[in-house]
Amino acid sequence: MIAVTLLVFVGLMIKSSSIMLTLLQLQSFSLKRQDNYIWEYGTLISRLITGNTIISFYQMGNYFAQIVFNNSENKIEAIILKESMEKQPDGLHESS
Repeated sequence: MIAVTLLVFVGLMIKSSSIMLTLLQLQSFSLKRQDNYIWEYGTLISRLITGNTIISFYQMGNYFAQIVFNNSENKIEAIILKESMEKQPDGLHESS
């Protein structure tokens, strides 16, 4: 029993300390694989809901990801990966 518990604990430690993919590595993935990776390893920072669009912002180590989801069509429209969150992508603006 102790050996099994230790094995599970070590497995969790390995997963939590796994090396984050770089921005370029993640960009090479398909949209579905990017989405799965961001959900599993990213940290949700905030979520913006406008009409039928949900934009989720994630921190991915030393870069950021935005998932643009169309709620009425139940599909991901885009995943935007970038080094900083300073500038909004075209068509998305912060309200003043």
